[in-house]
Amino acid sequence: MEDLVKIIESNSSRYWVIFWSVSLENLVTETLARILNIEVSASKSIGFSSGSISFHQKVLLIKDIKDTPKEVQTKFGSFMTIRNKFAHVSQVDSFKNYFAISKESEIKKNLNLWYSITEDNSETYEAEYRNKYFKLFNDLMMFLIQLNIQHIKFETQEELEKQFNKDLIEQLKEKNRNTPITIDMWEETIHEVIENMKIKHNRS
Repeated sequence: MEDLVKIIESNSSRYWVIFWSVSLENLVTETLARILNIEVSASKSIGFSSGSISFHQKVLLIKDIKDTPKEVQTKFGSFMTIRNKFAHVSQVDSFKNYFAISKESEIKKNLNLWYSITEDNSETYEAEYRNKYFKLFNDLMMFLIQLNIQHIKFETQEELEKQFNKDLIEQLKEKNRNTPITIDMWEETIHEVIENMKIKHNRS
């Protein structure tokens, strides 16, 4: 398993897209399992066996949840469209090629609408859209975390994000002292932060 540091330093947009896609799929699976009270390791429907439903179908279930904001549904659609092109079209190995080949002008327009364009030209074209894709992943991750801990009443969305990101960064720094961060470690840490937030809330 390639570690997170190598992925971040890599110039491969395909690795970047696939890495965050795998991480989001696992969080989507975990979220559905919590909502439906399913043990993932024993599940034949939302687990990772050959007979389980696809990532696309899992996302459709998330989008069908009542009160899922329209913008979040659009963001899931954009994330999945980009992911599918990078995963299944050999010529799509960069965001430049993706936009040229796929003609996905609406997705490019949305990415630029949701996430500001770099004004000082400090980022290359690829780096800028890799950054936008990560921000898209992060927004969807925060939405899924809200579903996981929806019984915790934070005053604002900003409060939730600040608390989660603070705890996540602290734990990742601690774990990265002796070994590079793998995707398994990333997902394990997300799970730990969610559980710790629940514990803290129940004690308050």
